[in-house]
Amino acid sequence: DGTASLVDGWSGVAADAVLEAADRERSHVAGLHEDLAALAETLRRAQDALAPAVAALRECLTEAENSGLVVEGIGDGGALVRPMPWRQDVGDAVVNGHAEAIGAAVATVRSLDHHYGREIDGIAALLNRSIPPEVDRSPIPGPDDPWPGRAVDAITGAMRFGVGGLADDLDPETR
Repeated sequence: DGTASLVDGWSGVAADAVLEAADRERSHVAGLHEDLAALAETLRRAQDALAPAVAALRECLTEAENSGLVVEGIGDGGALVRPMPWRQDVGDAVVNGHAEAIGAAVATVRSLDHHYGREIDGIAALLNRSIPPEVDRSPIPGPDDPWPGRAVDAITGAMRFGVGGLADDLDPETR
């Protein structure tokens, strides 16, 4: 981690502030790494669970169509299963059996989707907490500062005009 090289020959309030900022950043990155790893694992488990459930639903639909049935409106209201117009020989027991199998397969997919959706929502909340607050990316004042007279320039100006107490108040270890 590069903080050890920063500590050599550098001490005081500014050094402590930089080291604390580096520790906070390391903590944020570690949190993000853990949460992203948890998200990847959850997505893998969701795929492993949903793929066979969706395949089973597709198989139920294919079997119903192969039996001369039309399946419409698979959703929250359930599926409408009825014989194709030219297949009046298909009885109610066949229609009801396929409708029940399709309904059970849809319920399984829906349940898995809700389960893994809640897990992913929980991880998203963790990720949101791991993200550090917006960083102030304004230029650091110094000799190349487009607005001279701020911060570092203000301290050197104060020292020049005999206001030495100001610099000492900022970092007493540099007296």
